[in-house]
Amino acid sequence: MTESTAQRVFAIFNICEGMLWLAIAAGVLIVLWRKRQEAGLMLALAALFATFGLSDWVEIRTGGWYKPWWMLMWKASNLVGLAIVLLLLRQRDRKAFKAQAEESGRESHSR
Repeated sequence: MTESTAQRVFAIFNICEGMLWLAIAAGVLIVLWRKRQEAGLMLALAALFATFGLSDWVEIRTGGWYKPWWMLMWKASNLVGLAIVLLLLRQRDRKAFKAQAEESGRESHSR
C-alpha cells in the first residue's frame, strides 16, 4: 500500500469513527430526552462521546492520536471522563436496583 493510499484509508477510518462517536452521543441525548433522569451525568456522557468523535477528525490533520502531545491529552482526558461517568452511572443503577429489591421484599412481607 502506498503512503497516499494509507493516508486515505486512515482519513476514511477516522471520519467513520468520528461519525460513530457522534451517533452514540446523539443516542445518549435521545435516551436523556425520553427518560429525563440523571441529566447531568447523561449530558456529560454525550459531551464526552461527541468530543471523542471530534478528536478523531482532528487526528486526520495531526497524523495520530499520540501526536502532538495535546492530542494525546485530549484522548486521555476523554477516556478518563468516560470511565468516571460510566462508573457513576453503574453505581446509580446498583443503588436503584437494591432499593427496588428492598421495596419488593417489604411488599411481600406485608401481605
